[in-house]
Amino acid sequence: MEHCRHERPDLRDPLAAFVASACAGDTAAMRLQVAGGLDVNGYDQLGDTILQHVITALEPCPALRRHQAISELLQLGADPGAVGRDGASPLFQAAMNMDSGLLRILLDAGADPNAMLRILAGAGRGSPAAGADRRCEQSLYDWAKFAYCYEVWRGGLPGQVGQSDSQSEEDWLEYVDRLALRHGKRRPDHLRLLRERGALRLAELRQRAEAGRTPPPADRYGGVAGRRRDDRLAGARRLFDGLPLPVA
Repeated sequence: MEHCRHERPDLRDPLAAFVASACAGDTAAMRLQVAGGLDVNGYDQLGDTILQHVITALEPCPALRRHQAISELLQLGADPGAVGRDGASPLFQAAMNMDSGLLRILLDAGADPNAMLRILAGAGRGSPAAGADRRCEQSLYDWAKFAYCYEVWRGGLPGQVGQSDSQSEEDWLEYVDRLALRHGKRRPDHLRLLRERGALRLAELRQRAEAGRTPPPADRYGGVAGRRRDDRLAGARRLFDGLPLPVA
């Protein structure tokens, strides 16, 4: 059973007090704290947006309480598309947490699933390739796909080596879903949700740009139209392109 961390907050710190209210499910207290001057679109000491900070802090909490608190924060005016100083976004943090419910809430609030992310890279040898400014530019979907493969499959699916050019992303997701059921692994539900809401791979975004097209207008869900880069990515060798369907 999931539980929030019941560490004693420093109530002299407005942000810590706000997180404590959110973790307790006390939306009335959250509203009072915002009315008292807490800036829901400010930053914490590490440069994360308040929304990113709260998403990270509430990760151990039960899903219903976590989602209610984030919904309340968005209703209080938090910008679902705001980016932290390291380039990460609330959608990025929710994708790293593989939290389908939270992704849906953020997308419904208008977050763009195709906003490019320029994440500050770690210094480790295994970090994804970065530019001269040490930032890795990738689509949200590519980051989410990589994190899923790295966290759930430790870098590679059983018996496969690479995704074929002719294989669609949806076919790959169907294949991985069957593998997850067979091996008792976490299913890629959050990746399927992102695709349903129009999230594209970097290669797909580039193809659209070369063809002079932009992603379709955002629908009523804010579809197509974390904190600092998660430490779980620091040891990654590369972004996974996925793996092919087995030969029948």
